[in-house]
Amino acid sequence: SGVNTSLFVSSRIKNQEITNFLFASRAIYEKGFELLLDAIPLVVEKNKNVHFNFLSAEEDVYSNKKASVIFKEYSDFITVLKRADNMSDVYSNNDFLVSPSFYREGISNVLLESLACGRPIITTCDNPGCKEVLKEGENGFGVFSNDLDSLVKALLKASFLNKREIEIMGQKGRKFVEENFDRTSVIRNYMEIIDIIRK
Repeated sequence: SGVNTSLFVSSRIKNQEITNFLFASRAIYEKGFELLLDAIPLVVEKNKNVHFNFLSAEEDVYSNKKASVIFKEYSDFITVLKRADNMSDVYSNNDFLVSPSFYREGISNVLLESLACGRPIITTCDNPGCKEVLKEGENGFGVFSNDLDSLVKALLKASFLNKREIEIMGQKGRKFVEENFDRTSVIRNYMEIIDIIRK
């Protein structure tokens, strides 16, 4: 269906030392939720200028035993966000969207929305629905499905980028979405295909 690039607009990266990572998905195993929980201590050990923001159903987050332990121990590095009406603002308040999903589904809306907002992505490079929107090193970094080591490496790589480097990646991500997944263009292409079939 594509993304509404008029609704999800690009904004400047906030100039601060902390690199903010956003997880905006269901807090379930297949979405890489627990994998990210495992990665947080390993990332913080190497770079303390990071923060992880979770936007998931609170009842799912707090019912997870591993999350309860990690969130308590690393409370200075983690925030559970309240549900938001304006997701564009949520993306804009972060530097990277993290979606280490190995859940088999269609193209991920959160990845497209984040890119449209000029925020690069960290996502699975071998999973349908994610790999189609990732341009390695240009609009984000790829990780392997359910692979802790590659996720930690990608998070650390992202965390040591300066804000200008992140912004350049974000600009490339925005351009990629405009050229390939803008909703108006996607719908127009669908209609053209339907017209051809009807003829």
